[in-house]
Amino acid sequence: MKTQIPHTDLIHVWINNGNAENNDMPDELRRIQGYLLTIARPDGMTDKAFRAFVLYGTEFLVNKRLFFRRTKLNMPPTRVIWHRNERNNIIQQLHDESGHRGKKGTYQKIALRY
Repeated sequence: MKTQIPHTDLIHVWINNGNAENNDMPDELRRIQGYLLTIARPDGMTDKAFRAFVLYGTEFLVNKRLFFRRTKLNMPPTRVIWHRNERNNIIQQLHDESGHRGKKGTYQKIALRY
């Protein structure tokens, strides 16, 4: 059975830093990332579960060991960010770069890149 992971948690860096209870990448995404790096079938999966896993895994890609999620056609993939410190650094950097435009302006910049 496929684990549903909220789309916004995968793609966007959170503006409200305290929303994340768990800073670690979920096991399902960790398995997908490992599969994309090695193309090795995870242990203990039935054929049906593996087909579903591969289908879900096609939503993602790894480039230079960075993890991305594919988006709409003609849009660049968005990077998956799970570590709180990295999210906080990205938020601070984009907030400062945009001339302190507040949450909305910072969120829009983040949404385009992550």
